[in-house]
Amino acid sequence: MQQSLFSLIICVKGTEVIFSSLFHFFLLTFYCQLTESTTAPFLSSEELRYTFGVHTFPDVPQYEELYPEAEYSEDGQLKLLHITIHGKQVNFTLQPTIQSLVSPHLKTVFRNAHGGGRLEVGLPPISCHYQHKSKDVYAAISNCDGNLKGIIVVTDDVYVLHPLPDRHAHRFDQNNRKGSDPGLHVIYKREVTRKEFCGLESTITSTELAEGENEVSEDVFTVGQRLNEEGELIVELAIFVDEMLWKLFSSKYGVDAASKLRDYALTMLNNVQIMYHQPSAIPQLSFHVVRFEVLTIQPSAMADHLHNSGHAQKYLDRFCKYQRSLSTRDWDHALLLTGYDIHRGTGSRSISGIARLDGMCDPWNSCTLAEGLDFTSAFIGTHELGHSVGMRHDEPYCPAKHIMSSSLGPGKVTWSICSLRDYHVFLQRLDSRDKNCLRVSNLPQKLTMRTDLKPGQVYNADMQCYIMHGQGYRQISPRQDHYDGICYMMWCGQSSFGRIITSHPALEGTFCGSSKWCELGRCVPWPGVGPTAIPKRIDGQWSEWSAISCQSCNCADIAGSIGISTSTRRCSNPSPANGGAECVGATLRAIICNRLCTSSSKSVDKHIKEHCTQQKRLKSDSDLTGSGTQLIRYPQRACKVFCDVISRYGSQRNYRFFGDILPDGAPCGTNKYCLDGECLPLSCDNNALITRDLSCPIASEWCRQENEITNAVSTSAGARWSSWSTWSSCSHTCGIGYRQRTRSCTNTKNQCSGVSSEKTQCNLSACGTNTVSDQKSSWSEWTSWNQCSVSCDIGSQARYRRCFSSHNSLSFSCPENSMETRQCNMGECNTGTVGLWGSWTEWSQCSVSCGPGIRNRNRYCTKEPCDGSGQSRMSCNLGPCEISIRWLQWEAWSQCSLTCGKGVRTRKRKCSATNGCFGSGLEQLNCNENLCTVAGTTTVGQWSGWSDWSTCSTTCGGGFKRRTRLCQRGTCNGPSKDSLPCMIKHCKSFSSGTTASWGGWGYWSPCSETCGRGVRKRVRKCYGEGGQCSGNEYEREICNVRRC
Repeated sequence: MQQSLFSLIICVKGTEVIFSSLFHFFLLTFYCQLTESTTAPFLSSEELRYTFGVHTFPDVPQYEELYPEAEYSEDGQLKLLHITIHGKQVNFTLQPTIQSLVSPHLKTVFRNAHGGGRLEVGLPPISCHYQHKSKDVYAAISNCDGNLKGIIVVTDDVYVLHPLPDRHAHRFDQNNRKGSDPGLHVIYKREVTRKEFCGLESTITSTELAEGENEVSEDVFTVGQRLNEEGELIVELAIFVDEMLWKLFSSKYGVDAASKLRDYALTMLNNVQIMYHQPSAIPQLSFHVVRFEVLTIQPSAMADHLHNSGHAQKYLDRFCKYQRSLSTRDWDHALLLTGYDIHRGTGSRSISGIARLDGMCDPWNSCTLAEGLDFTSAFIGTHELGHSVGMRHDEPYCPAKHIMSSSLGPGKVTWSICSLRDYHVFLQRLDSRDKNCLRVSNLPQKLTMRTDLKPGQVYNADMQCYIMHGQGYRQISPRQDHYDGICYMMWCGQSSFGRIITSHPALEGTFCGSSKWCELGRCVPWPGVGPTAIPKRIDGQWSEWSAISCQSCNCADIAGSIGISTSTRRCSNPSPANGGAECVGATLRAIICNRLCTSSSKSVDKHIKEHCTQQKRLKSDSDLTGSGTQLIRYPQRACKVFCDVISRYGSQRNYRFFGDILPDGAPCGTNKYCLDGECLPLSCDNNALITRDLSCPIASEWCRQENEITNAVSTSAGARWSSWSTWSSCSHTCGIGYRQRTRSCTNTKNQCSGVSSEKTQCNLSACGTNTVSDQKSSWSEWTSWNQCSVSCDIGSQARYRRCFSSHNSLSFSCPENSMETRQCNMGECNTGTVGLWGSWTEWSQCSVSCGPGIRNRNRYCTKEPCDGSGQSRMSCNLGPCEISIRWLQWEAWSQCSLTCGKGVRTRKRKCSATNGCFGSGLEQLNCNENLCTVAGTTTVGQWSGWSDWSTCSTTCGGGFKRRTRLCQRGTCNGPSKDSLPCMIKHCKSFSSGTTASWGGWGYWSPCSETCGRGVRKRVRKCYGEGGQCSGNEYEREICNVRRC
């Protein structure tokens, strides 16, 4: 028998109800007095909507006001609720529901403008949600803030229990209220509304009407008995909150907004779940929240202008695409709670929610949009989630008095025969296709939390980046790091030239150094002195590769692509923990399943241009040209989409990267194809794309193909194309011209199919715009060819030249390109072997003499291919600096720069050190903003003061320094810009008859080995315009530090 009970007494319509029990101890008897005054007329429109779900006082349903009296058990949980409804006493036995509502590995994310934010994993919300289930009565009650919110379902009626705003407490007699009891509440019967609230299209054809009437006569319970499978049905749910709703909660609750939002969402879901657990819901459907994400800044893909500030259908479309694009997706269904008053686009705002019919288990359509502006979101969510599991509106086949009614709103609380028939048919369809996500979990088993471990011990730094940002993201070290490193702020990035995002402080317990972990944002030693106090180091081991499906073969819509089927594995058997070693090797591999993809006329560059055109439209950035080119010279960039930026300096090319990658299987070089943004050569006897041959699939896993050939781009035995050359210079230095690139067929009979050259238009600046000075600019001689871009196989190498003016200063007005590339062949790569790194060098000295800094160490690849990075960083701190780096006091404000019109006052401050102070040393204020007058007439033009002179435009030779001023009002006479010639020093000149000369040698690199036979390198540069330097640009020598 229970040792402690809870007793709650509520009086309705003046009836005094007393509930008391004797078990192992006596419960006190409580009384409550029903208030006679009414509060609704005094509520604001916002409070009316929050409390009753209406906008105006005439729409308020009949209600009663009451003071609940509560008793809590020793562990603070509610146990019993006793209430009288229509003179009938009803007893409620309350059971906590937090474990059934929330997954034990719940991930909570607060996303900011830059994609980073805050991450919480495995931290369950407080237990403040309860349910009651009996033969005729169901209830869902929450008391997260001390007040009671919930619904009570009695037969066909639903009652809402809700607190009134605290600011109205002074209106009532509180003599009978105990200090710890909840405040003033209302209870009212949920009324129906004649307004439509659902955004789903309800148009029905005459044929559908006839078919529907025939189907309704089926015995729904007979249908239920024919379900293909039995077992619990669980929806793994992701709840998103948009920026608008976040702002509403922030303005209302301030620093408590985050916890209030989560409590609100779970209170709503607690009420939704009780509706799907009624006896009329067969089979019952449960909801587990696996992700709760607050978009504190709206993502660009869901920007306000893209859905007309809450157009229901457009906003749902945008959200469905957004949630599908997230590579962290491990949920069955996504629900967006919005702060918009959503609408249909015709001025009607009666709509409150919208979902995709039959959307459940379809990643593109398993999504729901519901207003989160008041407590009625629970009823809206119940109805809209019904659409996702196949339920149509009840009308016209069933009476309009059930949950899925479109015209009567969510007033009724039972499921119709029509709804259950649709529900069962939908489940049977999913089971027959073996795609019923409600019977399986999307979550990896390794994510199960343990109570004896901190979250950071279960989720290492790389896994935290994956949870926050998705596939391909891992923890990286920034150029400058805080003393507490990842405990203060962890940085996440994509491998091989991707975005870098400031993510979040690492989770509690994350490994941050030798025998250290994160605790309260600091990297601190593990507690305790005994060996048992230090968590055990666990090295990671690979899971098995996932199965390969040769039937689902995907071909990219790009010329020259191959079809692939992917397989993955995780470092989760076990996962590395407490500083344990990461798994070595690839997490993704691709099996070739089609070497003869359907011919596509779209080139890689055309695909890139489509993406860049879309980015230009989305970003509204005038610097973007809307085009781009595959950077095939750089293997680490060849599968990423780089968009061209307008060049402001002659022929120099600039790019921007927005995170887009080429589709898997797209060509990126000779016998090289893209996989997850990386350019990989065919390996495993040309049957797979993978970074290591040692992870090749076994022969039984290969996909057999008809008319199989040995080379994906061949058309006859031994015939294949080389890689495309780089684009030539534009044929004209101004106006419209053309550029060209070529490739050659390796077969002497030229039996390759396709063209050997491509031509594209180039449009430089208009003719006639060059100045006399520009025409005198000329190129220097080409540098020698640099090293090949790869250490084995076919790559490219480049050489460069500079443009100089007649004054021997750097210029950007020369025609054509400053870089030229050519193909280079470094021989076959080692296959079937693992790359070999040299040993790490010693850690460098700290980058600063005091305060927080960085130490580096390096290693060199002595045998290709090597995985991982050749550089490692760690934070260092040599103690506090003797001189405090801080700003000194501000100087006094200067006089106003003008006696009338808009003038400026300034003041300055100095830093105690030469550099290091954060912020500006100058402040300005507007002053004397009254208009100037001349003899009582209109104002005249007035200049501001001149700015300071700029630095000289060149570092050697003749240049200019400039200053500017602004016209503050009227029409100003005179120039706004001023310049003077300047020269810092003479440039070193080379006569036409002299030979170019080498600069000095650079420093030797560290030896590639710390013991035994190693190699070190150094480099020098060639200067001058007289010709090529004789000798080598690079020099290497054997180094042998000591015997091993």
